Amino acid sequence: MIGDMVVFGIRALIVVFIMMFLIPAIVGYGLRDLTFYRKKGNILSDIVMGTCVLWAIYIVLCIPMTLMGVELSTLNIVFAVIGLCLCLMSLVKNKTAIIVDWINDFKTNWANSSILTVLIVLILYLMVIAQVFLQSPNDDDYEFVTMSVSAVQTNSLMKYDPVTAMEVSSVLVKRMIAPFPMLIATYSSFAGLHPAVFAHTVFPVCIIPICFMTFVLLAQTLFKGEDARKRIEVFLIFILLIMAFGGYATRSLGSMLLLRSWQGKTMVLSFVLPLVWKYMLESMDSGLNRQMKTTIAITLLGGALSTAMVDIVMPVFVFGYAAAYAINEKSLKKGIELMLTAWPSLAFFAIYIVAEMLQRLHI
Repeated sequence: MIGDMVVFGIRALIVVFIMMFLIPAIVGYGLRDLTFYRKKGNILSDIVMGTCVLWAIYIVLCIPMTLMGVELSTLNIVFAVIGLCLCLMSLVKNKTAIIVDWINDFKTNWANSSILTVLIVLILYLMVIAQVFLQSPNDDDYEFVTMSVSAVQTNSLMKYDPVTAMEVSSVLVKRMIAPFPMLIATYSSFAGLHPAVFAHTVFPVCIIPICFMTFVLLAQTLFKGEDARKRIEVFLIFILLIMAFGGYATRSLGSMLLLRSWQGKTMVLSFVLPLVWKYMLESMDSGLNRQMKTTIAITLLGGALSTAMVDIVMPVFVFGYAAAYAINEKSLKKGIELMLTAWPSLAFFAIYIVAEMLQRLHI
């Protein structure tokens, strides 16, 4: 029996690694030419961008399937097929170039590493390992994790209310346009783990490093020049300190990412915002081209999967930069062009507002 448990554990770890890191990395690499990372990509940007692409695909699939009452298993199959097809296309197109580029990235980073780099990796490693023992329980389990558990046990998509366990006549719009619990259900189904176990033990171990990668990418934009690497390292140490001592507030980076990483709202602060901030700064500095527009749109579409707050916060955030961009370039057209890169958030926000108004009017 112990041998079976060991085999099961190893299989689950392999599946999780492939699902959370390897497939996103291959997908991200294959789509470099279409994004901002065309000539600036590395293995970190591949994983982050690949995650955004896969989440964007998931939300595009999940919303209509939820409305049609499709089973979770059907969504899982379609999502897995599309993801594997994208991987296959990337491998066929790039062949061994993927491995060569990733090895070169590793050699470059290793050659330029310092004591601070080792310290950063060690602290992050300890934070990640701690999640296995902390398991991050929270009062919001009753809604978010319960939705994931219900989806797996009933093989359905938001069919039952997480509070009353009664079958719902219509799905709440704010849940439907941000189906993060369904993504957790899908991931746990692939890994063969109970959704609660996956959400509290496995998912944090994966998503915390991925979110930290976004801070690395942001730092690469914030700090440039001869001493950029030292400044980036200090910045990352600062982020780690904020994470470690973030228990002073329930909405701080540390509280959200370390204690409630399985909640979609965590992704606003830890994943979507750093990426969009990076792209706004790059747009202000180098201009807005087709690759940047695609990158921002994919990031916001994938980020919209996590919580409806993305659709509320991000348009306001982008508007601020769009206004500054219009003033700086002395072109209202360019400002509007930058603002329209947030079209996924604007579209979901419009859907949410209209649905709320109709519900309040009992229409």
